[in-house]
Amino acid sequence: MKKILLTLVIAIMSMYLYGQTFKPDSTKKNFNNAITIDATGLLQQFFNLSNNGPYYYPYMISYNRIFKKNNAIRLGASLNFDNKKNKDVKPYFNVYNYDTINSFDTLDSRITTNNFTVGLGYAHFYPLSKRWTFYFGIDIMVSYLYDFDLQDHSITAYVSTQNTTITNTYSLSPLLGVFYKLNSRLSLGTETSYNINYIESKVTKTYYSSLPNYIGFDNQKSKNTGFNSQFNLPVTINFRIQF
Repeated sequence: MKKILLTLVIAIMSMYLYGQTFKPDSTKKNFNNAITIDATGLLQQFFNLSNNGPYYYPYMISYNRIFKKNNAIRLGASLNFDNKKNKDVKPYFNVYNYDTINSFDTLDSRITTNNFTVGLGYAHFYPLSKRWTFYFGIDIMVSYLYDFDLQDHSITAYVSTQNTTITNTYSLSPLLGVFYKLNSRLSLGTETSYNINYIESKVTKTYYSSLPNYIGFDNQKSKNTGFNSQFNLPVTINFRIQF
């Protein structure tokens, strides 16, 4: 589905770029609005590239309102849902004779990860040439992460383990970036930033067993807070559309 979506986006942008190339905007209008779309993740999936690496960009989509003297207000948001289920069947050996299989143990597992990020910031754009534009700025961001991990032995052991982690992150992020103008409205760019994060994390671990002599229920909760920082390399690919 994502490959089909990306193909449509590339096709539309290609047709738009073709039209703009041969029919340039002779009005020389200054556009005060810009939408930036992070295409890095989609391109990785489209070309089956590895997701392992230094890639980081906080927003799926962001909006810039440009005022006088090339100053702008930035608004950004990102949303992601991921739910994975797995079933694994393993032999359950007799405790007195490990050469004998009494039955099979089925391990059902489910991992759910939901996260979203919103940000507000400032940027100043500085044209280097007719094609290249440099910018710098700073963002204030809030992120929420929900991570749920459930493992349940369903036949022989009747053992269930469940881990839930909720993480709130508050970030201050100075940034630098550059855009290359393809035509009067469309540009390609990349961005680097340095995040200073304050993190609040709550972890709940639940264990249940109905095994003979091990029947019980255990629920552990913990909370962690602290600061960390992160430098993000300029390895993203961003589409920027002005209007």
